[in-house]
Amino acid sequence: MDNIGLHIILEQNLQKFKDWLENQSQDQDVQDALSIITITTEESRNCTICKDKGYKRKYSLKNSDDTPLSAGVSFNNIYFKKGGSLVKLEDEIKNLLKGDILYDVDTSEPPLDELSQDEKDRYLDLSSSEEKILKHACYLQSTLIKYIKDSNSNEPKKAANYWKKLCAKFKVKYNDEVVDSSGGSGPSQPTTVTQQKIYGCFDSTSEVYYCKTNECPGDLDDSDFDNASNRVTIGDITYIHTGCTYTKEIVLDNTYVFENPPVTFEAGSHTATYRRPNAFKRISKKIEGMSLLGEYPPITNVKGFYGNEFTGEHREDLNKALILMLSRHCAPPKPSLSTYLTIYEGNAETTPLGQVFIETAGDGTTCLDNFESMRVYDDGETLKIRLKQLMLDELDQESGSQHRIPKANINAFNGYIDQVFDDYNVEDDIIVDRNGKLQLEGMMGLSKILENKPIGLEKILK
Repeated sequence: MDNIGLHIILEQNLQKFKDWLENQSQDQDVQDALSIITITTEESRNCTICKDKGYKRKYSLKNSDDTPLSAGVSFNNIYFKKGGSLVKLEDEIKNLLKGDILYDVDTSEPPLDELSQDEKDRYLDLSSSEEKILKHACYLQSTLIKYIKDSNSNEPKKAANYWKKLCAKFKVKYNDEVVDSSGGSGPSQPTTVTQQKIYGCFDSTSEVYYCKTNECPGDLDDSDFDNASNRVTIGDITYIHTGCTYTKEIVLDNTYVFENPPVTFEAGSHTATYRRPNAFKRISKKIEGMSLLGEYPPITNVKGFYGNEFTGEHREDLNKALILMLSRHCAPPKPSLSTYLTIYEGNAETTPLGQVFIETAGDGTTCLDNFESMRVYDDGETLKIRLKQLMLDELDQESGSQHRIPKANINAFNGYIDQVFDDYNVEDDIIVDRNGKLQLEGMMGLSKILENKPIGLEKILK
């Protein structure tokens, strides 16, 4: 029998087995972890035998020196203990992939109990060595799931790919030869495979389109799969559309640190994955149509978010980061939207450009509805860093930059930074002089006279 993974090829009259297989499912937490990396329920069914038999042991993953696995270790440098020896995980999996992993089924359980005794007899028991291989494969499967679910794992997608490959090697132990029913004494003849099911993505616009990497008949077309039907039979093969994934490359100029819950998108290239072909377009439209509410302190001739003009390259880059965040929120298992964001220049978390607070709406009709609005905000420590970097920028002889607050805004600006520092219990040692220049209070002529929260000359003297 040729092994093609989930769709195990059996004889046409063994529909009961196919019915049994299609009723299998992983534990929900396992399937949730797999779904994040686009392994469908249909693709994971063939590995439910591990759950059914209770083979859920997990190997303890190790570094090459037999210490507990460190965060960030590449997948090809992960080890585990086997028979008292340290074995490389990837090598062990590759060895298993060289052959089939046989399993047996209980023919006393529905719907297999309805088979004739002759058919039941063709489902064979495993030998002790085959049982040992099955257990080992299941333990590796459980270990990979644990690795995939661990937020510290460096390469969960690679682990998921190996999980999928192992799953495709599971095959029921079955005698596919029939005895000559005519009463003759000739040798048994192998049965002819007449039915196949192939599960996959059958949308040619998707990066995981089945026919990109597999041979398909010329008359198979996207239009064969619509809302009315997800399958089509051509010849002796049934092609079943199980859904697709679609990706979009997004390049960020700056680094975006989200909090509550935390997630960071560093400057550089990112891949957003979607389950529907128009998802990116809908999310982009949502973000690009949103206003950034409120006002940052008005400062001229400066990089970052200041004043109330939120256009240009910084806003465009911010939109890209928000699209990544909302794409993440809309993907299963639908993690919560982060509510606080700090934007840093370039690929290092050293020079903050601004902060944003995201208003969430709880459980909306769609995941897009949960992103209600966004507004500017400053926390005390970050505001102080931003302002002091501007002062240092002025001292840079090569830069020669001048950052000024318009005179009409000086009092309001002093009041704003005083309030922010007070709200966050941050030492208030910054003020704007009458020329609109940022100063440390200790550097001003009458600085020792200043106390608490001066706003303008009327509060200098006490």
